[in-house]
Amino acid sequence: YTFFIVLYPMGVAGELLTIYAALPYVQKTGLYSITLPNKYNFSFDYYTFLILIMISYIP
Repeated sequence: YTFFIVLYPMGVAGELLTIYAALPYVQKTGLYSITLPNKYNFSFDYYTFLILIMISYIP
């Protein structure tokens, strides 16, 4: 269990840094974003979603 105390925060930090590094590319290309108008009349911004995911990591 003692390795968990060290490895878990390192894993979280690695995930957050990876997402943070990808943010400029996602914003520039619009990767996985769905814009209006479309058949379902629904919009989804992947860049904002990633920021919300990063905020949700804060304990």
